[in-house]
Amino acid sequence: MVDLGMKVVGVSRKLIGAPQRIDVSSGEGHTGEMVLVQGDVTQLRDISRILNWTRKEFGRTDVLVNAAGLFHNFRITSCDPETLKKMYETNIIATLLFSRAAVWEMMANRTTNGHIITISSLIGKQDMNAFSGAYLATHDAVRRLTDVLEAEVKESLLPISVNNIRTSHRLVAKKHKDHIPIQDITPEDIAKAICLAVSLDHPY
Repeated sequence: MVDLGMKVVGVSRKLIGAPQRIDVSSGEGHTGEMVLVQGDVTQLRDISRILNWTRKEFGRTDVLVNAAGLFHNFRITSCDPETLKKMYETNIIATLLFSRAAVWEMMANRTTNGHIITISSLIGKQDMNAFSGAYLATHDAVRRLTDVLEAEVKESLLPISVNNIRTSHRLVAKKHKDHIPIQDITPEDIAKAICLAVSLDHPY
């Protein structure tokens, strides 16, 4: 995205202090830049602060990429409830709240070609023996959330595209019968898919 000339704002809970500019361009001649800001995407106040900072720094928000996620492999009935709550807040609530806020921000800024992209998993029922139902349910919820948001945006004729980029997994067993998720596609593949999505004009 930086190589496309975009101003990219990344959000990190662990960042301490002021926003940090990161050099991630692949060559000379690119006008894009990457800035990391501190924030917790499960918190409304942080979401508002991040969008306000982006508006003041770069003028507006045109693209949102929801990529935050937690994985815990446990049973609902035997897990720590606070850990379960945090996973659902990160995987579902953060996507819901940030997407909603981004739509309003784009409307306020009169964007003509907005994009909301959510990265989720293709893990399905066949993987129940390796992944907990609690984790799988978050991905089902995110996919449904994306479908509903896309329908609302189309109904309102907003110039915003809503996409869900799904990563696939292949499962292999170790001798001690643990299951390890291995991505069939690379982070570079996901980045290319995101860049393709944001380079297209909205269809309505």
